[in-house]
Amino acid sequence: MRVKARDESVFRILESERDRCARVIEKIAAEMEKLPRGCLGQGKVKSGGKEYVYPCLKYREGPRQG
Repeated sequence: MRVKARDESVFRILESERDRCARVIEKIAAEMEKLPRGCLGQGKVKSGGKEYVYPCLKYREGPRQG
């Protein structure tokens, strides 16, 4: 089986794409650090015979266990 020489142009394209993806991952991680921890939940309040539902942020204090 013959092995062709490595095509430098293809190698450079793949290398630049890998570098671009690494930069995108770093940007996404930086943006995620800005977000509050936790998840969206629903709070419920009963008032005047009606039940009202509103969005709220739910999270636990301290480190994760388990």
